[in-house]
Amino acid sequence: MIIQIVSPGSFFIFFEIKISMEFLKKISLSHIIVVMIILMVIIINFKNKYWKKENKIIHDDIVLYYAYLPALFIYNDLKFEKKETHEKCLIWLSRAKNGNYVLKYTSGLSMLYLPFFLVAHVYTNIFGIEATGYTAPYKIALILSNIFYLLIGLFLLRKILLKYFSDLITSIVLIIIVFGTNILHYIINDPPMPHVYNFSLFIAFIWLIPLWLKKPSFKLSLFLGIIYGLIILVRPSNIIIIIFLFLWDVTSWKDIKNRFIFFMTNYKHVLVLITLLIIIILPQLLYWKYVTGNYIYYSYTDEGFFFKNPQITEGLIGYRKGWLIYTPVMWLALTGIPLMFRKIKALFTSTVLFIILNTYIILSWWCWWYGGSFGHRAFIDSYGILAIPMAITLSYCYKRTIFIKILTSLIICFFITLNIFQNNQFNRGIIHWEAMTKEAYWKIFGKAERPPDLDRYLDILDLDEAIKGNYVTVSRFGNMKTSKIALKASNGKYVTVDPLNDNLLYANKTNIGDMEIFTMGTLNNKVAFLSYNDLFVSADANIYEALIANRFIKYGWEEFTITDLGDNKVAFQSHKGLYVTIDITDGKLVANMDTISESAILKIVNDP
Repeated sequence: MIIQIVSPGSFFIFFEIKISMEFLKKISLSHIIVVMIILMVIIINFKNKYWKKENKIIHDDIVLYYAYLPALFIYNDLKFEKKETHEKCLIWLSRAKNGNYVLKYTSGLSMLYLPFFLVAHVYTNIFGIEATGYTAPYKIALILSNIFYLLIGLFLLRKILLKYFSDLITSIVLIIIVFGTNILHYIINDPPMPHVYNFSLFIAFIWLIPLWLKKPSFKLSLFLGIIYGLIILVRPSNIIIIIFLFLWDVTSWKDIKNRFIFFMTNYKHVLVLITLLIIIILPQLLYWKYVTGNYIYYSYTDEGFFFKNPQITEGLIGYRKGWLIYTPVMWLALTGIPLMFRKIKALFTSTVLFIILNTYIILSWWCWWYGGSFGHRAFIDSYGILAIPMAITLSYCYKRTIFIKILTSLIICFFITLNIFQNNQFNRGIIHWEAMTKEAYWKIFGKAERPPDLDRYLDILDLDEAIKGNYVTVSRFGNMKTSKIALKASNGKYVTVDPLNDNLLYANKTNIGDMEIFTMGTLNNKVAFLSYNDLFVSADANIYEALIANRFIKYGWEEFTITDLGDNKVAFQSHKGLYVTIDITDGKLVANMDTISESAILKIVNDP
């Protein structure tokens, strides 16, 4: 007789292996895809190290979305009355009628940033890092917030898709949404912009609705109210997402009547939802009251909608910023909408109505191209919704013949490759942020380098006319008269553009060459400068008002007020009213002085 003794250690090893195998059985392809996407995003973000660059992460619109936090928690100056708040917060503001400064954007994104901001703030104080709100730890915190909300969005989108589709189709759609659309740019290049956050909020709202309609509860009502409030505060026009709550699984007039009866029957849960919605929005109302004297305030001043003149064709298939031109993979989503009526009838009415209304609102905004962006960024918020009809299209195609399956796969691969390539083109300035034309698009299509003559194919809109609803082209200098000049600084050196240092301006040249010659446009007491690289000189608020030749189009930052001091000597004021001076250490030009000092005096050399 042979007696085999099994040691306790062997038993535990067997038990652990069995648990591991059970765990592995629960892991699906879509699980792996979500994890791989997040890991890739983390790796790319930390490889880029954008938090080390002054003009990255907290710049342009992000400055205004984020400004609530440092103004409140660091500077205690929500009215932006202190000079240091302006300087540290890199802010540009408008004034209310009572004379107070007011932030243009609502505070929804700041609320979403808040937990990450607080961690960064504690970290900087513990380790003695300068706690301005704009140092590296704060920028890293914003990047991490983007990754966190992206993870939530993808996780919930996966759950929604798996209700109706196979794990394979779900996995393909997740890959397409991230790598085949312009959301990729706002995951990698501009993470704190609102689009990934809105994308995830939309998905969370859509995921909660059927749960709440099936079995209303205090917890679900609370979450719905919070998420809907955040959706409104991040972008007020997204208020229309409520369509899904009213029309989910509604296919007849009787269903509409029953839905209102449902709301009345469950009025306690509806009241909880509304209460939480009000609580989330209340801080914004209190801020407006504190700053402007009114609980309701329209912070966009003279910007608005032109509902009688929506730019539908231009916004969808125009070359300037057409959504379906720069994100063509979304044709797969639009193709699936008619199929929704048979495949997912419960979502058909609400989805169709939302897409129509959302498109109409987005493209009725005066700046229908939504400024500098890759593709049409305003549609990104709804990609979680559009993922459903996209999945329907793919599910249909992958049930056809082998030829259709292969063709569909090739089309998907092409669209993903094109999106990644064009995103890289945009980041390198090959695709212009808002002045593309049909000729320019095909001029750069497939090109890894910017054609030297590309500028002459671009089309710049006159913003002064666009804000009135008139979309007309303007010349680069507008009505300004132009002349060739050079500038000699108080240190006896000529002003130059340094291509090896991000095209910043320095007064450090003893002779005049091509890089020291500028085209100066003049109109009354306003001037603008076009450098040798065919870009306008800007007093860039993102890099502490340093002068940099990096703007193709002349806007406010690219115009200066000239003060004539006689004998061809002048001083220039930036859009903030600060005088351009020469840094005594390295000769860098920066707009940072309230008065004209010796270092602010420049001499114009005509026809150099």
